[in-house]
Amino acid sequence: MGQMGQIHAELRIEFGFNLVQMVSEYRALRASVLRLWDRHGSSDPTGVTRFNEAIDEALGEAVARFTETTQRYRDQTLGILGHDLRNPLGAIVTGATLLISAEGLGDRGVSIAARMLSSANRMNRMIGDLLDLTRTRLGDQIPVVRAPLDLRPLCRQVIAELEGLRPAGGLTFAPRGDLRGEWDSDRIAQVVSNLVRNAIEHGGAGDPINVRAEDNGSDDVLLTVHNCGPPVPPGDLRSMFEPMVRHSADARSSRGLGLGLYIASQIVLAHGGTLVATSTDAGGTTFTAHLPRRASA
Repeated sequence: MGQMGQIHAELRIEFGFNLVQMVSEYRALRASVLRLWDRHGSSDPTGVTRFNEAIDEALGEAVARFTETTQRYRDQTLGILGHDLRNPLGAIVTGATLLISAEGLGDRGVSIAARMLSSANRMNRMIGDLLDLTRTRLGDQIPVVRAPLDLRPLCRQVIAELEGLRPAGGLTFAPRGDLRGEWDSDRIAQVVSNLVRNAIEHGGAGDPINVRAEDNGSDDVLLTVHNCGPPVPPGDLRSMFEPMVRHSADARSSRGLGLGLYIASQIVLAHGGTLVATSTDAGGTTFTAHLPRRASA
């Protein structure tokens, strides 16, 4: 009966049914059979129980297969869409870059081209996040290519690129100890960028954002990003790293897809580490990434 439920779900998806319509068919089937049972005067409670159990089993399998299949189709569509958008977006970035460096464009033209380039780069990050989300939802980890890396210059470079987003309050970086290991440089830069962007968005307007990288012994390095903004409510803190989750503080201010922290956590996980968040009134909000220096055997 469970296999029949799976087949039924696939047929209903093929014919354009939604989940509510499919479940309604089971309700109608149950009611019809029990009505016929009662009309013929059957008084076998064991038979009724077995019938209800069979319907419940088929319904459970049908709902599971329907949900799994529609989610897979949705993730594949997101992946295809994100991949196909990369080419035209690349053309926009190239064109805006050429316009900025062109002679005789004028201040107003340069300003417009700069805004185009900034928007295109932000769209490119969103597309990258969508592709990473699709990959993780389909059961894969975000791929990482480990190579010898020193976190000290990498963090400095990322922070230098983001300083323009924080004119009121500075970004500080405090390295300590041996920060060398084997990590994917592009992906770790993405983690630092996502965490600092989150701190910029939610930190206090005049408060500094502190980034620290610390030698935590021979096996790993601790990377922390701290801001002094309003504390995150405990309920939001528990779902901080879930994809596509909008917290109360994000509803109006966020300009992204709500994937930055999720992608950061998945990158750290792919390196064999952990990413945790703490937030209090007195201590502010701190994200701590535990990064093993090398892949475990």
